[in-house]
Amino acid sequence: MTQDVEDQRFMSINGFVQAIGPDDAQRSLHHETLIAAEFDRYHSGDPFQDLKHRARFSEEDQDLLKE
Repeated sequence: MTQDVEDQRFMSINGFVQAIGPDDAQRSLHHETLIAAEFDRYHSGDPFQDLKHRARFSEEDQDLLKE
């Protein structure tokens, strides 16, 4: 099962845009929950949701999101 385009995350690498993450919506949500908890633990005061928003505009934040 594939996600709708609006639910997928996209990453621009060398000018090519590609979808990242699992195709299954439940797996994607589960992974994001785990990642958000880990990110918030190490980056207090900078929520994961803000990082996802900034990654659309900043290469530095895209790299951090890839990690």
